[in-house]
Amino acid sequence: MGLTSCQYFVLGFLFITSSLITTDAASMISTGAACTFTHYPNACIEYNDDEALTGVSVAECKAACCSRVWCNSFDYYKNSNQCDLSAAAAWSHSLLQLSNFDHYSISCDASPPPANGGVGNCTSSLTSGASCAPTCDSGYTVSGTSSCVAGNLTAATCSVTCASSTNSTKDGSDGSFYCIHGTVGGTAGQCQCACNAGYEGTGCDTASACTASSNSTKDGSDGTLHCVNGGDIGGSTGSCTCTSCDTGYEGDNCQTFSTCAADLCGDCHFNDVCENVGCKWDDTVPANGDVAWCTALSPPPPNTPALPPPFPPPSPKSLVLADYESSASRYSALSILAVSILVVRRLRPEASSPQGSSPCSSPVWAEVILLGC
Repeated sequence: MGLTSCQYFVLGFLFITSSLITTDAASMISTGAACTFTHYPNACIEYNDDEALTGVSVAECKAACCSRVWCNSFDYYKNSNQCDLSAAAAWSHSLLQLSNFDHYSISCDASPPPANGGVGNCTSSLTSGASCAPTCDSGYTVSGTSSCVAGNLTAATCSVTCASSTNSTKDGSDGSFYCIHGTVGGTAGQCQCACNAGYEGTGCDTASACTASSNSTKDGSDGTLHCVNGGDIGGSTGSCTCTSCDTGYEGDNCQTFSTCAADLCGDCHFNDVCENVGCKWDDTVPANGDVAWCTALSPPPPNTPALPPPFPPPSPKSLVLADYESSASRYSALSILAVSILVVRRLRPEASSPQGSSPCSSPVWAEVILLGC
């Protein structure tokens, strides 16, 4: 292909080469779909002219380009009333800045608003390769952006925004969608229900099986329950259970130490729960580990009944009376002993002590008066 009019101007030439198709105004006008153009003053495209038209106006060049499927732009030579049609366009090729030319690239008219919406930032001359965003009325959601490609507009639409319903027959075709424990999204015909934690199913109406957690704040309302120390998790969201705790633990979450049986030191754990029932733990054992060698506490454990308080000290009067009673008892015993000695002497005179000897030294009297001596 030879040089275009734009190139001839750059090089100082004023003729068209035979390789460039040239058509007069009378033969170039044909019926085609209406299209819009973006005007670039004092500019032309370089090396991409495919058909030259002479003796034409700008409007006639626009109509000619719109009637040709391959045409995306044209350069208009203002001094000679001619234009060069091109498959290239400003969005795909750079432009030369020349005062004798104007460049026109096909664009899209994106100004009509979508049904149930507004025009937004769209205009009547949306450049090919560009996009714009219309708006939608309340209760409707925009499908995306409107875009222009090679003069072809892909317009955004406004569809009914989905809303949740407790009616299980609602499938979203009219924008109403059955969704119980979740959040509805999408537009009519494409509704979805994003389930809350602990629920599943198309309408989020099925409670999920419970799972165990070490987080003490988990109460099962979202399908996760605080369940520790070997507890078996069961149930479904909203009715979770934690059962079959490890030995030594109890409670709804198996988090509470069981009370040790009296004197059953084998149930001791690394805590003071067993001290109250006669056991002592060994602090070298890992936390919550069984302590088979727990020993009895010494002194007795804290809950052993306290001993009765000691008797109060005696008063001075009671001491005197007690001493008197003790003396009277001794005198009574001595009197009985003296009578016993007299009786023995009368019965056994031969047992009398030799004159001048001590009664206590006589072997006969030894057994009888030992206490008195």
